[in-house]
Amino acid sequence: MYKALEVARDGLPAGTAVPFFWGMVSAAISGFAAVWFTLAYLRSHDFRPFAVYRFVLGATIIVVVVAGLRHAGGI
Repeated sequence: MYKALEVARDGLPAGTAVPFFWGMVSAAISGFAAVWFTLAYLRSHDFRPFAVYRFVLGATIIVVVVAGLRHAGGI
């Protein structure tokens, strides 16, 4: 938020308006595509793959932290 207020107050640095614009356009297009794909997938499938993914990822993180391979503060 601080950076956004700073840019709103001072403007974009010289030479960054065009890349900033195209970055916003590409983010909008990829975001729209991700939402469209997810909704299309969920019309004909259920949440099972997402649930399995979350359980496997959660169990993996717990094992990694308990085994001491990674400190829990960095997750």
